[in-house]
Amino acid sequence: MKLKHIIPFILLQTIFGFSQKIDFKKSILTIPDSLKQNANTVIRNSNTEVRIYSKKNMTITYSKLITVLNANGNKPFFSEQYDKHKSINNIKITIYNKFGKIIKKVKSKEIDDFASASDNYTLFTDDRYKYYKYTPNEYPYTIEISYAVKSSNTAFIPKWYAYSYYYTSVQENNFKISYPDDLILNYKEYNFDKHKITIEKTTNSIKYQTKNLKALIYEPYSPIFSKISPNVSFALNKFSLAGQIGDASNWNEFGKWMNEKLLKNRNEIPEKTKHEIKELIKGIKNPTERARLVYEYMQNRTRYISVQIGIGGWKPMKVKDVDRLGYGDCKALSYYTKSLLNEANIDAEYTVVYSGNKRNIDKKLVSVQGNHVILMLPTKKDTIWLECTSQKLPFGQTGSTDDRDVMILKENSGKIVHTTKYSAKHNYQKTQGSSFIDNNGNLVSNITISSYGKQYNQHYLINYETKEKQIDYYKNKFSNLIDCKIDSITLKNDKKNIVFKESITLSTPNFAEIIGNDMVLNINLYNIYSDLPKRIKNRKYPLVISFGYFDEDEITIHIPNEFKITTLPKDIRIKNKFGYYKASLSQINETQLMYKRSILINEGTFPKTAYNSFRNFIKEVIKSDKQKIILSKK
Repeated sequence: MKLKHIIPFILLQTIFGFSQKIDFKKSILTIPDSLKQNANTVIRNSNTEVRIYSKKNMTITYSKLITVLNANGNKPFFSEQYDKHKSINNIKITIYNKFGKIIKKVKSKEIDDFASASDNYTLFTDDRYKYYKYTPNEYPYTIEISYAVKSSNTAFIPKWYAYSYYYTSVQENNFKISYPDDLILNYKEYNFDKHKITIEKTTNSIKYQTKNLKALIYEPYSPIFSKISPNVSFALNKFSLAGQIGDASNWNEFGKWMNEKLLKNRNEIPEKTKHEIKELIKGIKNPTERARLVYEYMQNRTRYISVQIGIGGWKPMKVKDVDRLGYGDCKALSYYTKSLLNEANIDAEYTVVYSGNKRNIDKKLVSVQGNHVILMLPTKKDTIWLECTSQKLPFGQTGSTDDRDVMILKENSGKIVHTTKYSAKHNYQKTQGSSFIDNNGNLVSNITISSYGKQYNQHYLINYETKEKQIDYYKNKFSNLIDCKIDSITLKNDKKNIVFKESITLSTPNFAEIIGNDMVLNINLYNIYSDLPKRIKNRKYPLVISFGYFDEDEITIHIPNEFKITTLPKDIRIKNKFGYYKASLSQINETQLMYKRSILINEGTFPKTAYNSFRNFIKEVIKSDKQKIILSKK
């Protein structure tokens, strides 16, 4: 024990008495000050050991000591899924105060145990969860957790992360994995450069260790966390998934296994449905139009429900069951749609993908990956991707699965391909309208907003909301118009051309400010950029713009008869590697002005040194969007 810690420790023992059990190693006095900076939580010690005994037998032991410094760091530190192929044993949870004194030993009855069907979209599941969250009376406190997991599903070896998340520092983090001679352990290390990580490798084991990692601070427009924290993914060449032995020697063998064990002999279509499909496409020669009709047929008779059963939740329901029940999860609905398309002589490939934040299937690590299933339709002109879980998305419009590596399952193989990457101009929004301002500064407007591409995805769901929610939505959208009243809303969802049109009539009393003989008003009324990224000194991460888009606005402004415009503002033109911005105001006649605005933001990854330039670009856009003009009485 260091001398500087002896006096505080003796003082603590004096205060609490030697009858009190105080573990000095668990007190906050042993946390270096450098690890408390910018941290809500400190991982004092984390040990994970994975022991793989065979293709069908694996144990994982966890022990963690975590100090929570403030309320922002408090969360459930124990949450573990289990099922008939996976058990959780020897759970021990102890809570210590800041001095290292035990204040609570958690009893087994205090640990929640519940089925994972916790929402309206989950119908069947084999999964259950054990879960515990401590509610402290004061901070800081320390929680110690240990438990063991036994699993026959060696398809899912836990990943190792050096950091758990932002604002969490690490005193020590150890991970060890061992495996038998008859298996090959494949693994992929990410983001190891610029980090001190001790690696010990033997013939049948690997160990990773990190120490004294300072908390990471979140920065706007950063890469996803898995591209920041050092981490490792693991996979066996031969594995077990719910009792089925799989082959991950290469993507072809893996694809064969998935087809054989997950999809084969499950595509029987009832005769009645076959007849309906034949009648539906009768006389339609264009294969894309046939595919559209079949897709819409599926949408009209099914709904999404999570069904996490069968080979670890990876085997889809039988086609005849989806047809009879009218529901299924992403696997079931995609496979059902594939089978219907095949009946209509349309080729469709079952496709495994990571949905959400852009993440690739790692082509260099053959393994069970992905969290979603879609369909790929190869055509002569282009590839069509189908999202089968939405009853509202148009044919050919996907949710969040564009521009990433995915795995398609052919009859006897698996193959990694890339989904469509859309340009910024594909994600297009056009705003047109007329604004009328009377002599008292009151505003009445008619606006039409047309959205395409990803911007379509951001808008079209408002069509399915109640009138009250639609009104609230537009009041919030035009929150810069104080006391705005939504007078009428007309929505048109053109699913064939994939364009969503919103026509809104609104009125705003006292919109313009009258000062003496002058009237002051904003030029940009309906599409104002307001989100300025915060200033960052010594940025650490690259700048990632994950969504490129293009907006064009054309608004006719009708000024009151008693007023005139004396000076027009200068046109604004900004262009750089992040995109461009243009804004202009021109006079049509004595009572009409034309405001034009366009902004294009490029998707891309830029060096960290580009952040200030990007922020300055956005700052200029915001400044221009707030520009005002002054009208004077005639």
